[in-house]
Amino acid sequence: MRRWLYPLVVLMLTWASPVGAGERVVRLTLKDGTKAEGAVVSEDDARIVIMEARAGGTIRQTRTIARRDIAELTELGAAELQQRAHQQAYDEVQRYQLIAANSYEAAYYTQVVERVFRPFLERYPDSPHAAEVSAQVDAWRAEFDRVRTGQVKYRGTWMDADAATRLYSQENSEQVLRQAQTLITQKQYAKAIGRLEALDTPEARSLKAEAYRQWVPALEAEQQLAAQQVQSAQERVNRAQSVAGSKPPRATLGAAKDLAEQRLGEKGRDVIAYNKAQQEAANATRDLSLAQARLTAAERELVRVQAWSGATGLVAAATGKPGPATVGPHSPHYVSVPADKEDWSNPSLLQNMWRFIQRYWVAAAVIVALGLWVLTRRLSK
Repeated sequence: MRRWLYPLVVLMLTWASPVGAGERVVRLTLKDGTKAEGAVVSEDDARIVIMEARAGGTIRQTRTIARRDIAELTELGAAELQQRAHQQAYDEVQRYQLIAANSYEAAYYTQVVERVFRPFLERYPDSPHAAEVSAQVDAWRAEFDRVRTGQVKYRGTWMDADAATRLYSQENSEQVLRQAQTLITQKQYAKAIGRLEALDTPEARSLKAEAYRQWVPALEAEQQLAAQQVQSAQERVNRAQSVAGSKPPRATLGAAKDLAEQRLGEKGRDVIAYNKAQQEAANATRDLSLAQARLTAAERELVRVQAWSGATGLVAAATGKPGPATVGPHSPHYVSVPADKEDWSNPSLLQNMWRFIQRYWVAAAVIVALGLWVLTRRLSK
């Protein structure tokens, strides 16, 4: 809904629901100190039902009040009701004001004059505010005459509509350039380039090129860091596997009952050390997988940005390699890369499963044995 429709609807609803002729309007003071006011809907010896008006008359609802709760009841006279309706109508008319900075659409001037100002003057011709409202009508009609000839008021200055459009476009472009520059400073290169896509000006193209110049080296640095993390994780995996790869202490199902004693002896300490080595190997393998994923993502992003930078004629300055000749049709924040499917033939995945079995096979064997013993006992009964 346009900005001018709401107050117009409020005014129409207010005038469309006045107190009808012959209705009794009462003002109640309750024993708890609160007050209520409205037209009487019904009443008897025990209670009174009134129609309360709220929000300038736009909301009307009934309210039932017990007579024992009423301290004072005053019936409003016709003169007071008429004065109140007049003041309410004037307050609503005053909500329609010309804007010093901008003009309205031509149709809006006619609607306000014919549906707001003129009905007030016709309904209250002897109002002390009639001269003021008439002056408002003249001012609104004067602006309407200028708008009808193709002029608009922009930031307080009257000008041709084409000039206002050019000025607005220029100001909007300057705002977008400032926002993009801030994003580049914050190293949010994808968002900055996305903002600049709507502009086709030398300034926008230059700023977009600057974003690419900074983005490519940043991605190359990220790629190098990811490669270092992969190398470090691989070294951890190798060390952990060399320790965990030694043969674990031999155990049988019968050793389960002596597990507590074994943990106190040398053999128990060997089991604990072996389990710790297995856990370290699993953690190192997980970190290696994460580092490899980060490296792959960095490499893909770098290739993608280098391709986009080809649209601005840039090259990867840090590596001295030219970007690809063809460029994708979308901007960085619109491109989606499909996630890699899980590969069950991956050796690292099978290794993790085998290490898990090696680590917990004793406990699993004990649980299976207990389960078979319980099942045998139940079947024997």
